[in-house]
Amino acid sequence: MPNSGRFTPIVVCEKDQYSANILLNRVMKSTLLAICQNRYVKEETRRLSYSYMELIPEVKIVPLTKEIFLKIYFNRHNVHYKRMIHIARLLHELTLLSHKHGKWSLFSAEVDETSLNRIFEKFLFHFYRNEQKDYQVQSEVMQWNLIGNQSLLPTMKTDISLSHKNGQQKIVMDAKFYRNIFQKHFGKTSFHSHNLYQMFTYLMHQRKDLTLRGILIYPYNGTEVDEKFMWDDRMTVEVLTLNLEDSWGDIYKKLMSVL
Repeated sequence: MPNSGRFTPIVVCEKDQYSANILLNRVMKSTLLAICQNRYVKEETRRLSYSYMELIPEVKIVPLTKEIFLKIYFNRHNVHYKRMIHIARLLHELTLLSHKHGKWSLFSAEVDETSLNRIFEKFLFHFYRNEQKDYQVQSEVMQWNLIGNQSLLPTMKTDISLSHKNGQQKIVMDAKFYRNIFQKHFGKTSFHSHNLYQMFTYLMHQRKDLTLRGILIYPYNGTEVDEKFMWDDRMTVEVLTLNLEDSWGDIYKKLMSVL
């Protein structure tokens, strides 16, 4: 029989042309360039950043601005960029806070402690949100256990609350960026009283069936601290320092060991 009525199947394939010159890569290259040009960064880090830049010659530099970072959205296809973008944004904010272009000295006199405290808090929050899976990370707003006009009471909001997936453990963490971890009163040296009062208040407003740890974290600035105080078998308050001048590997190990 003639086969004129038969059709020969044809497969048609379409593919998108890949371009490395996407916004995420441009932000990465621009951040690497900023590191290379910053004389306050270690020479080894600058050389390594330059070598990474050479791997992406087709990617163009983009001026880093707040608006650029607001344009970035993550999905399942680009979520692997998330950690890099968080670091790039942190470095960019530090640059903006420093009145000397590109100087990222965290104890620079030109940067006020309030702004540094905010960045330190953001760093710890995003670190624990991205680097571990056992705890849910959030900033928690709590209601005062007081009867009366609640509108006149100050907002009670934690920097970082880590709730374990087992539902029985919680860590309340406060980031405190002070040049001096201690206060002096009538010749006595002690931790800042208002920080401890604040943490104790947070813990007293948690569920009574939880195992609780309250942790105050300060940046190391000449005095290393790692102290633990016990209220009872269920609740402790801890005060420790983190050396931000350490390598990333050492910082990572220290923060993960806290958990």
